[in-house]
Amino acid sequence: MALLRKLNWRLASVHPVLSFVDPDTAKKQFRGALCGLEGDADALSILQPLLERLGAECFLIRSEGKSLYHAGAVISNNFAVVLQAIAREAWAEAGIADHIVPQLNSKLLEGTAENVVAHGPRHTLTGPAARGDERVVASQGRDVADWHPQAGVVYRALSDMAGLLKVTGVTNASVKSSKK
Repeated sequence: MALLRKLNWRLASVHPVLSFVDPDTAKKQFRGALCGLEGDADALSILQPLLERLGAECFLIRSEGKSLYHAGAVISNNFAVVLQAIAREAWAEAGIADHIVPQLNSKLLEGTAENVVAHGPRHTLTGPAARGDERVVASQGRDVADWHPQAGVVYRALSDMAGLLKVTGVTNASVKSSKK
């Protein structure tokens, strides 16, 4: 990048928020995709209209925030997938019939996504951590840890963040509370 800048090149980058399972699916999903843009203003003035003609909705991201922006996308997408895999494995371990597990998954995901968009994360939370029921959180946490030690650590950490989110509106204790 530094070499290109020495040559007076103008640089910009595009960071679409899409789940790229395969190129054909990504092409179909691109219309309406949200694309984070960062870079030199003159390069962005060329790039943004091209993307918008392809159907993208563009917004700017700060160069210094690019890594955290991508981490947010990973958390929202990939980690959500991992959590769904853990949930499916837990239901299977609990003896839920194979044909019911995807239905449980689908109903919860659809309802949760709809509620997060409509009401925000804080007001979508349900369950023992959201109610502040530490006894149930501890009991479920032990059961999860006995079954799957790594998932037990995740359960405890996410339960702590869920409780904080319900009370303050944020998951990070060092961030000021949010009204959303």
